Amino acid sequence: MMFEPLAEMFPTRFTSVLDLQRGVALQKFLLKWLDVKDGSSKELDEYRSEYSNLIKPRRFIGDGSFEMVYIREFEETCHTLQSFSKRNIKEMNIVEYYTLIDYAEEKIKNGKKSGGLGLLALLGGA
Repeated sequence: MMFEPLAEMFPTRFTSVLDLQRGVALQKFLLKWLDVKDGSSKELDEYRSEYSNLIKPRRFIGDGSFEMVYIREFEETCHTLQSFSKRNIKEMNIVEYYTLIDYAEEKIKNGKKSGGLGLLALLGGA
């Protein structure tokens, strides 16, 4: 996984079914690749194809690019989190940031039960 230390601290944030499927497919491909000496086999090609189909390429240029979507979601999350902290959100370290997200989600969930406004959808983008 790309964020191993974060995955250990925040396991519910960085684990998805697709990540697990990709991991299994990559593991099968690599084990078969190690098993086949010359690097060519029908089964190896099937595993390579299975893994390739689970990876969706991201667009990095233009309005709907991955980078622009990521920046926008980060900014929206910072604005939402600002109501839960007096500190500057952008100056927090990663542990403080995700801890504040967990805290805000819990407050919002408890607020929903008592009839408060729900901003949980905005927090999901981080």
